[in-house]
Amino acid sequence: MGWRAGRELGVKMDDDRANRLEVGPFIDGLPVASASDRAVDAIDPSTGKVVFKVPIGCQEDVDRAVASCRRVFENGDWSVAPPAFRRKALHRLADLIEVEASALDALDAVEMGKPISVTRSNAMAAAGLVRFCAEAVDKLGGDVYPSDDCSLIVQRRVPRGVVAAIAPWNFPTSNAVLKTVPALAGGNCVVLKPSEMSTRSAFAWRTALPTASCTIR
Repeated sequence: MGWRAGRELGVKMDDDRANRLEVGPFIDGLPVASASDRAVDAIDPSTGKVVFKVPIGCQEDVDRAVASCRRVFENGDWSVAPPAFRRKALHRLADLIEVEASALDALDAVEMGKPISVTRSNAMAAAGLVRFCAEAVDKLGGDVYPSDDCSLIVQRRVPRGVVAAIAPWNFPTSNAVLKTVPALAGGNCVVLKPSEMSTRSAFAWRTALPTASCTIR
């Protein structure tokens, strides 16, 4: 199927925009150069040709991403934001993924060969998962447990902090959402590492996160 099939179906992201989609570390809301010059080839399975290079990354890249997430988590803009704010932001993210769903599916087809005609776990399904998590934000609370007259046992759900998310190569858009959005819904900050075999859809929808009022590192 590949990119040509995606274009023929009228996806919103054209060849030129796809070719200009930068793949590499994305930290503090901006693309940055990796501290390592090592890279692997991304190969189109329909042609066997190398379509671009994927930076391997290094410990320094990871440290920068984690430090960025820690700063964001501790400043509280997301971690202590009202549930209604996180809910609205995630619904906005779902809106943005839906707008580019066809383009995201086409990016995945070029890298790992998933036909764009297969709707299971595609970008539209990923947007639905984002909405599910958004609706859960203000519906999962704590609890008070029975005890004696001298005790009060309260369970309060709070964010854990910085979460590392490693997405596999199959169903790239869906898996990136599956690994990151539940943690974001809980108020955590996330470092996402997509598979080197299927990177571009994750790098495409990451740019929607600042617009949606949440950030992934």
